[in-house]
Amino acid sequence: MATHPSQFVRQTAVVCWGRASHRDPSLIHTFAEDSNPGVRRNLAHALASFTSDEHRTYAAVTAKLRTDSSARVRKAAAQIP
Repeated sequence: MATHPSQFVRQTAVVCWGRASHRDPSLIHTFAEDSNPGVRRNLAHALASFTSDEHRTYAAVTAKLRTDSSARVRKAAAQIP
């Protein structure tokens, strides 16, 4: 689902990934590099709800989202502690 042709499926996939109790950490890079800003924004929203340990694990992705070309993605990333 993370590489599905439909942006809506990918947007849903990142929400499901963020809510899962066991996440495949390699998918974060797929979502962070997605061409659709909605996918990247949903990723930022998901990251905002992660634990402190997970924030450290995904710090590089958070930094990338905070400098994203989309203002909506940057705004969502600003909510990540």
